[in-house]
Amino acid sequence: MHARKSRFAFLALVALALPLGACGTVSRVMLGGSEVVTVPPSPQAKSYGEYLSARLAASAHDLKDAARLYRGALKGDPGNADLLGRAFLYTATAGEMNEAAKLARRVVAASPDDRAARLALAVAALAHGDYTGARDQIGKSAGGRFTGLTLTLIDGWAAEGE
Repeated sequence: MHARKSRFAFLALVALALPLGACGTVSRVMLGGSEVVTVPPSPQAKSYGEYLSARLAASAHDLKDAARLYRGALKGDPGNADLLGRAFLYTATAGEMNEAAKLARRVVAASPDDRAARLALAVAALAHGDYTGARDQIGKSAGGRFTGLTLTLIDGWAAEGE
């Protein structure tokens, strides 16, 4: 019976320590007279903690925090296409267009037909008066039922600006 309680206590401690490991450092924990020492969280754990926090912020419709946290998670896992896509979309949705344009460049490098990233790059080019660049991004965008009108309008505005 005592071994069963000790095992349960150990499993409960592990269940509590894993989520906390992503949030900070637990230096000492006493468990039945034995000391358990942990180390600071790894970069992967920190990245995972930021990812979970970003999901929570997104579910609370806190777009700026979600964008910031997804970008932080992306720093810990820069090759993760899902994190890149989420960081880009939440950053654009939060209205941080200069940062969104940087992320959009990375998105199109990995996925050249990404319509949202191409649209963001076209809008960024328009904002900087680069009408030729905007038309180039529009020309590279994959057409779709819902993007045809938007792309046609932006292309027309860019052509007028040239």
